[in-house]
Amino acid sequence: MATFVFANFFQTTLASPASSSATSITVASGTGAPTISAGQQWALVLQSAATPSVREVVYVTAVSGAAFTVVRAQEGTTALSWSAADNVFGSNTAGQMASFFETVTPLGGVLGGTLPNPSIVTNINLPGAPTTTTAASTTNSTQIATTAFVMGTSSLAEISGWKKSPDPSSPTGYIIEQWGQVPAITGGSGVAITFPLTFPNGLLSVVAVAGATAPSAGATLAGVQASTSGFNAYNASASAGTQPGLYIAKGW
Repeated sequence: MATFVFANFFQTTLASPASSSATSITVASGTGAPTISAGQQWALVLQSAATPSVREVVYVTAVSGAAFTVVRAQEGTTALSWSAADNVFGSNTAGQMASFFETVTPLGGVLGGTLPNPSIVTNINLPGAPTTTTAASTTNSTQIATTAFVMGTSSLAEISGWKKSPDPSSPTGYIIEQWGQVPAITGGSGVAITFPLTFPNGLLSVVAVAGATAPSAGATLAGVQASTSGFNAYNASASAGTQPGLYIAKGW
């Protein structure tokens, strides 16, 4: 695709008539016209001196003094017949503006170096300690992760929370560990436990342990009916109650 070249304040008139099929025009003066190389073009407007609203956009592909090689009827305009002394001038056109967006392509990096020949930098070293928005915990993409995303939102010292860790054996590339408290449960009863975070993809295991302080004889605690959002902690003893305990769950 040809690229545009530009010239400031170019304005002249036709030195001789041009038919609607002409592929070259001769202007009164070529002073100020840009140099046009292969693969380049220059947008000009032909305008009737008698009726200024009558116009045609042409693309100049070669300049030789006052003789211009042109491509007619550009950008939705119609090829017309022109008279000597009709106006010829350079102007910004919609086609020029659109070409700026058409020529932008992904670089696979950022621009470095100096213009007009910048280099592409693929490894970026940002100074200081830059911050950005932390992605949702369910995000699984090539997006750059913050330390908050990698570590999760909880501290291991907290009573309940979750932690995300890299794991190449996981289908998502990470494993999530969650933990929390289990209240005291009377014999033959259960309580619903909700995880701090719903596992985005699946639950692997959950283990619930009753407190070790003066447990009732025969009281046993089990995690049943588990899902990605929680589980039921159940006291298997018909009569003995459990002490408050803890649970740990793993998933991805």
